[in-house]
Amino acid sequence: MTQKDSSLTRRKILIVDTDLDNNAVLESCLSSNKSFAVIGVFQSPQLALSNPLDDSPDLALIGIDIPNGINYCKMLRKQHPSILIIALITSLDTNIENSLRQSGAIECLTRGASHDQIERAIQTANSLRDSTLCSIIGIGGIKEGIGTTLQTAVIGDFIGRKLADKVLLMDLDFHNADLSFSLGMYSHRNIQDLLANDNFLDFGVLQGFIVKSDRGFSVIPAAQDRGGNYVSDIAIVSLITVLGNFFEVILIDLPAYPFPGLSGVTDICDRVIINVGETPNHLKSVIWAATSEFKTIPGNLMQKLLFTSWCENPEIKGEIAKHFPLCHFLPKPAKATFNDPDFTINDSDTFSQLRVALNILLDSIPSLSLINTDAAAVTTSTWFARLGNFLRGK
Repeated sequence: MTQKDSSLTRRKILIVDTDLDNNAVLESCLSSNKSFAVIGVFQSPQLALSNPLDDSPDLALIGIDIPNGINYCKMLRKQHPSILIIALITSLDTNIENSLRQSGAIECLTRGASHDQIERAIQTANSLRDSTLCSIIGIGGIKEGIGTTLQTAVIGDFIGRKLADKVLLMDLDFHNADLSFSLGMYSHRNIQDLLANDNFLDFGVLQGFIVKSDRGFSVIPAAQDRGGNYVSDIAIVSLITVLGNFFEVILIDLPAYPFPGLSGVTDICDRVIINVGETPNHLKSVIWAATSEFKTIPGNLMQKLLFTSWCENPEIKGEIAKHFPLCHFLPKPAKATFNDPDFTINDSDTFSQLRVALNILLDSIPSLSLINTDAAAVTTSTWFARLGNFLRGK
């Protein structure tokens, strides 16, 4: 293992792989480039974890076919959301696509590659940075029945028109499971059945459970009345990790706080939006959870929380704003007509105030800066297309 000081003017690079000879080649190649600073070279994820770095890496070259390689990639992405990962592999084969999706790598490099191939892989990874980061946003309520699903549908419809075909809505509120019904998108296939498949991360299986709308977003529905059937939080996190390579925004309709059984999901969310409700009792519940001496919202979740409300009563709005000054008040649509295929909140002056409020809300999420991009200017290239080109040497 070697470790080097980093430079603030250089991109900091971490290398973790069992192939010592290839590690030496990578380190030599990258160290000779004044744009890079190799801050650590380790033979295993365990060694990397036991030797914490002084600086956060900008880019990591990780062996994804070594023990714990993919799991280590997931840990890196959780700790450093903006990190770029290049997967080190022995050879290109039919199974590599699934491994790449699980690791979250946006480029792959075979061991023994030449200096030119190494630098080209890094240049490609850098050029894909903005188009490959996915924003994961959870949306829940302090209580049931306060319009959380409506809020998820409204935000999904709004973003879908901005980033057509790059937005996915997931229904993880298994008790109510009414997101697809609210949107008028019916399907006999659901996320519980998907996760029951041993190969649920395989794209051929996965795509059969994604329902696409004509309004720019897709949905994975949930089934109602499944009783006490257990759904693995770990499996859901793996699923979201894979889906993050196909979509730029994933909106997750959560059950009411404290989001039972989904702590792993909220951990990987970039932001979690909590609707505080519209009544004094709703407000009392969220104050108790967020600010009292017996508060139940952990610190790591508080750091990513945004608060919203449909409240229109001036007196109650004032109370909400007093306790949560950054709460976003959304004008509630008079009629929820999502089941009308032609409906969109962008089509009518009736929703002008709601559009303004949503813009302000989404501006609070830095990773959603692409929301303001003209949809016509957004490239339609997919991760699979880029991977295919790479494998063909283009």
